Amino acid sequence: MKFFLIGIKGSGMAALAALLDDEGYFVSGSDVWHKCLTDDKLLKRGIHLYKLEDKEYLNYDVVIIGHDFFQDSLIKELKENKKIYFEYHQFLDFYLDNNKLISICGSHGKTTLVNLLSLVDSSSSYLRGDGEGKMNSNSKYFYLESCEYKKHFLTYFPKEIIITNIDYDHVDYYKTRKDYNNAFNLFTKNSNKIYINYRDRKKINHPNVITFGKEKKANYHYQIIEQNENNIYVSFYKNKSLILDIELKNYGENFINLVTALVSFFFENNLSLKKLENKLKKYKPASQRFEELNIKENVIILDYAHHPKQIINNYQIVSKKYKNYIKIAIFRGDRFSRIYHFKKEIKKALSKYDFAYILPLPNMEENINKSSKILKSKKIKYIEKIEDLEFIFLPNKKYSISLMSSKPFTHEIEYFKSKF
Repeated sequence: MKFFLIGIKGSGMAALAALLDDEGYFVSGSDVWHKCLTDDKLLKRGIHLYKLEDKEYLNYDVVIIGHDFFQDSLIKELKENKKIYFEYHQFLDFYLDNNKLISICGSHGKTTLVNLLSLVDSSSSYLRGDGEGKMNSNSKYFYLESCEYKKHFLTYFPKEIIITNIDYDHVDYYKTRKDYNNAFNLFTKNSNKIYINYRDRKKINHPNVITFGKEKKANYHYQIIEQNENNIYVSFYKNKSLILDIELKNYGENFINLVTALVSFFFENNLSLKKLENKLKKYKPASQRFEELNIKENVIILDYAHHPKQIINNYQIVSKKYKNYIKIAIFRGDRFSRIYHFKKEIKKALSKYDFAYILPLPNMEENINKSSKILKSKKIKYIEKIEDLEFIFLPNKKYSISLMSSKPFTHEIEYFKSKF
């Protein structure tokens, strides 16, 4: 069977293409022609890419359409040609085995938690929000990153759900915090067992809830024993009983919280914790999830941070790992609705850095005639392009540069490489 994915370079669609390729299906797709983060991953698998205007999809058995491309004119054409078609999340519901399905959702940390779960449970199958996916027909679990945007995750009926956190987001669709919280609450009705961050437990109503977090009242909690710039020593408890002592790379407390979610899932499902430490020593962040690029004595940090809480988390990690560095933030928002709603919080978070700069919003319908200049302040400078950065890099200083956006920073990385 031949599958064609329209919008194949999107992070979820690229991961789905990987799953279908693993199962031996013939897979191709179309998307924008400029380079994206997923291009190399797709081409490495031998997946052919077409331009959006090509009609190649009419020669395929099944057409899967990314959310941004699911338009009336395309649907009409597919119907006229009697093609089988699905929107991305609808196909996943059709394709995946609910008896194996573990859904990872939440406002932040989804990709990192799926990364952790698939690293430790190496025989698993998974779909991750950085374009990575793997299908193993013999796996016990399938870890699915499940997005709450436009309530897409309500399509899924997983065996268990892990909710990393619930922080109001996607303000273009969810007009109130209550609407946003209610979407998660509705999703929990689709599963028999829920794991949730302790501080968000009251936002859902479900008869079978396991909580995790720093709080000792959580069913599973952690305690930091010792830490330095690179490593952190943590004890994990089920209620009052110690179940694991472990050394982790120091990616901040949000990361430890996600490891606690992993520990709770493993313990509840009688999976071995013995090999956890050795496996986690091999942990590498997913693409643009505090991904560090070292250039001489300086570091560029690629971070998906596009919400104020993620920006704060980036700063907290940088402050611990790179204490004596000059800390620079380069922020590019994705949606005007988000930066407008969280304007005060974003400005406060960016102002913590030694220097902060904002770039223009990406080209998309919502951002027409809108500008990220609303984030400007005495401390935060607006630049049209990275070459407009008026900054002198001194040879006797060390710099940490946090590039924060949901979009790739290919050009900006090359710019900073040329400066060091």
